Amino acid sequence: MEIKQVLAARWLCVLGLFLFLGPQTPCLNAQNAGTQAGQLPPEKLNIFILEGKDATNFIPDRKGATPVVEVRDENDFPVEGADVVFSLPASGPGGAYPGGGVTKSVKTDVDGQAGAPFVVSDSPGEFQIQVSVKAGNRTGALSIHQTNSLTPAKETKKKSRWKFWAAGPHSIHSNA
Repeated sequence: MEIKQVLAARWLCVLGLFLFLGPQTPCLNAQNAGTQAGQLPPEKLNIFILEGKDATNFIPDRKGATPVVEVRDENDFPVEGADVVFSLPASGPGGAYPGGGVTKSVKTDVDGQAGAPFVVSDSPGEFQIQVSVKAGNRTGALSIHQTNSLTPAKETKKKSRWKFWAAGPHSIHSNA
């Protein structure tokens, strides 16, 4: 059962039965809730990959495609100040963060965004960047797939879904 369904069922139960049974409402039973009586389970944080997904890093350039994520809460609001840990593989394809480490800890900005630039290793191949997030008792995690290659990636022009707005109102012409 999804967390939203659990929460909705719990609130209905609490509101309905509390009026009739008082504080001994079965909804608040620790066995039913899976937590201590009266406590809701911690909410999961939603993590969205903004940059770096499925990127190909050209090894001779030594610059990796910076993974950038956005963290949002259960109400879809950006989470400022969340702790984000980016982890590269310890060996093989991957890279290192400035200072030589394979983990980088950062905090999200006011927009709930965080990134961690890195230098690619000399090893070609696919790898995963593990991303874990914590804000209070809320957590989230995901992986970002990238590849290190000895051949440059083909340049593809990205189409922005915001093209109309990026072009501005001056790009609209009328023939009337």
